[in-house]
Amino acid sequence: MLAELGYTQGDLAAQNYGIDKNDCLKIYDFGSVMSKSNDAFHCTMEHDQSGLSDCLYFLLSGVDPLDGANSWDEVRRIKLELKEGRYPIAPEAGALKEVLLDGWMGRHPTRAFRETRKLVESIIGAGDDDPLHVAPSKEWKAMEVEVVKWLETATWGPNWINEEEFRKRWGDL
Repeated sequence: MLAELGYTQGDLAAQNYGIDKNDCLKIYDFGSVMSKSNDAFHCTMEHDQSGLSDCLYFLLSGVDPLDGANSWDEVRRIKLELKEGRYPIAPEAGALKEVLLDGWMGRHPTRAFRETRKLVESIIGAGDDDPLHVAPSKEWKAMEVEVVKWLETATWGPNWINEEEFRKRWGDL
């Protein structure tokens, strides 16, 4: 698991999930992966926890909380409702209400994803023979090794700004 290796995905969102040929949920788009050694890791982890809640909510209810937003102001309003725990929880997602709120409200921003998984499993009654426990294939393990190697040696692209410049520009907004 990526988190066990000291990384967070960086952009957990419904559009970054897919179903493989074995009907297993997979995460895609690792362009925003961040290491624990990065100063922004904590903020990114909190963002990913919220994104995980968005995805769980979508899987349970079929509703993407941001789907109806037609402007940036509407996105901010909905995000504020989520962060303040005021977003209405669909009945289909009610069993995981507290898990969803934990992610959206940032109540446990450093909670390991493994712990969130255990919590979800305990609520929905998943066991060792449940699809949540599908062992990774050899291909996925091999790809994981390659991704870790790449992360350890990756360099900034020529069009990317460095972190200091990014923070300066962000502060100027």
